[in-house]
Amino acid sequence: MKGRVAIVSGGTGALGQSVSSRFLSVGATVCIPYVVPAELEALKARVGASAGARLHGVHADVTDEAAFAMGGSTSSSTASADSLSAISSPPRSPSGTGC
Repeated sequence: MKGRVAIVSGGTGALGQSVSSRFLSVGATVCIPYVVPAELEALKARVGASAGARLHGVHADVTDEAAFAMGGSTSSSTASADSLSAISSPPRSPSGTGC
């Protein structure tokens, strides 16, 4: 997957982190739409500096079509995607703790 680009929506959640880490481990560049910056930073810390250099975040809520379209149009780090993984997780409660 070296030289390939994977987009992983839900990439900062538990399952998404595993998927993102696997793509990174085989040499892919990974782009993750995220809402909570601390979750993206935690994933970067988990995968380490060398893989983290191939991990890019786009601040966009994929459940908000307008925000996602804007976030996608402002990202210049990747020209096109070779893989898309849509990982679903329970919606966040107003307190941000999940279901």
